Amino acid sequence: MAKLLTIGKKKVVISLVGIENQTRPDKNMPAQVMNYDAAAYPYQLTKSKNLYPVLTLVVYYGKEAWNYSRNLLGSINMKKLPEKMRPLISDYEI
Repeated sequence: MAKLLTIGKKKVVISLVGIENQTRPDKNMPAQVMNYDAAAYPYQLTKSKNLYPVLTLVVYYGKEAWNYSRNLLGSINMKKLPEKMRPLISDYEI
């Protein structure tokens, strides 16, 4: 859904607000949300010359605790990655 947000006198266009409903914890959710958001940008470029922020919210209403990471770096195995390379890997938070 497309939204226009007004904060004070400033207007911010959020072109896409996605809502992901979860009933069970999913260890891959940060990667899935990153994929949803990334897919929205090429779509925007076909419709407009401007890029607007994409916001995906994960609504979790399961009974068990969410014990998985809420960011990409916490979801992937980086043990074999050299320490010097770790800061170069982009993180993605949900």
